Amino acid sequence: MDKRARQGSGLAVGIAVGAAIGVAMGNVAVGIGIGVALGLAFGGAFGHGGGSRTGSPGDG
Repeated sequence: MDKRARQGSGLAVGIAVGAAIGVAMGNVAVGIGIGVALGLAFGGAFGHGGGSRTGSPGDG
């Protein structure tokens, strides 16, 4: 899965969670706003991919 697909997945998950929060609060518009913010955070975390390091401490 490439970086853009992971970011899109994160955004979709965030919006879904935000919509659920909005329904629970009784204000779907605010929930979707929260979901977009969460989705961007999730997308950034998923898109980062945890790349490999070239060396480790103590490798001289």
